Amino acid sequence: QWQTGFEDAGKYKIKVSASDGLLRTEEKVEIIVLEVDRAPQLEAPLKVDVHEGEKFILTITFVDPDDDDVAIAFQNLPQGVEFDDKNKTLQWTPSYDTIHRRGGMFSTMLNVLRLERFFLKHETVSFTITACGKDLCTSQPVEITIHNVNQSPVFSNLQNITVTEMDTIEFKPEAVDIDNDIIRYY
Repeated sequence: QWQTGFEDAGKYKIKVSASDGLLRTEEKVEIIVLEVDRAPQLEAPLKVDVHEGEKFILTITFVDPDDDDVAIAFQNLPQGVEFDDKNKTLQWTPSYDTIHRRGGMFSTMLNVLRLERFFLKHETVSFTITACGKDLCTSQPVEITIHNVNQSPVFSNLQNITVTEMDTIEFKPEAVDIDNDIIRYY
């Protein structure tokens, strides 16, 4: 009896002999152990947190226990995510408008009341990594939570003013908010 293992694939020749005490008979038997493909082992974080404008790098580790070549595939990757095959990493910098105002009267009302930020804290996207060996594949879901980053308003046409005493100063600052938040001047 021989319990074969995953590393035992191949051909083996054994000699079997039988004896009745006086005479002996021998036969050669060939045992062929067929290879069983094992699925690749895949390791990547299940959950990742990133802020808008912040670059994140996700390292993917995979190995095939049978030393087969491994092909990597992704399903539902967010736009802009790049896979660096040499370093086996996913890289992405979510833009500052990944999480944005929805617009409309309700959104504007929440913005005026400064409550909209509570509804736009973060957004979660999911994708799947699949590693395939010769016959079998292994898949793993990954969840990325993108945290909203509020950007400061930017002044446009803001210049120094020079006047003579007793002159009237008229000052009309203008600013643009990249996040489309309502701007108040103080």
